[in-house]
Amino acid sequence: MNRIRLKDILIFIVFEIIFMGLLVLLPSKTEVINFEHISTVSFIWYLYSLIIVTIIAKYRKVLTAWFKKDGFLRDFLWSLKVFPILFVLMMLIGLIFPVHDKNYVGFNIKNLDFSQKVLFTVIAVLIGPITEELIFRGMVYNFLKNFMKVESSIIITSLFFALFHPLETFPEILLLSILINYFYETRANLVVPITLHSLNNTVALLSLFTLGGG
Repeated sequence: MNRIRLKDILIFIVFEIIFMGLLVLLPSKTEVINFEHISTVSFIWYLYSLIIVTIIAKYRKVLTAWFKKDGFLRDFLWSLKVFPILFVLMMLIGLIFPVHDKNYVGFNIKNLDFSQKVLFTVIAVLIGPITEELIFRGMVYNFLKNFMKVESSIIITSLFFALFHPLETFPEILLLSILINYFYETRANLVVPITLHSLNNTVALLSLFTLGGG
């Protein structure tokens, strides 16, 4: 059976390092990493990472295992049904571990111009969930399952996933990842975690625009 291997993950990491290195080497006069362009830089990074992980997945011929086309609509609708459960649990963990800094994303979204807000929305609702789920649920989780129990794979994957996000939201993101991973394991179709991730980000984005000064 075709599967992701350690060298595939290492190759992905190398390409990520190359991208970060290019950002550092860019002439400062271009101001590419300036605050006003943060959404643009993020979009480029997500698109770049999506291309790399897709190439690796196609090379290993695992995309058909990650995405079950015959159950796409069924699993998408199933995700819509279970999202309220995820939403309630996320609300509860938010009450237990409240985020005091509403600008935890690293900036106040109200200071972005309209085009950057639109791009930020596309990242949060579409390209971000797709890219992150391909990386964490597709590559990392499925790789770890080859060597350890499902429960251990879920926890380790979720720790990596939570550390990828702002530390202020660590408890919430950790729980989110565990739940998404559980639902993915239940349906074995990446359309499930992508849909749930996107819906969660949509709710968070609405809150960010409202409470964070959108």
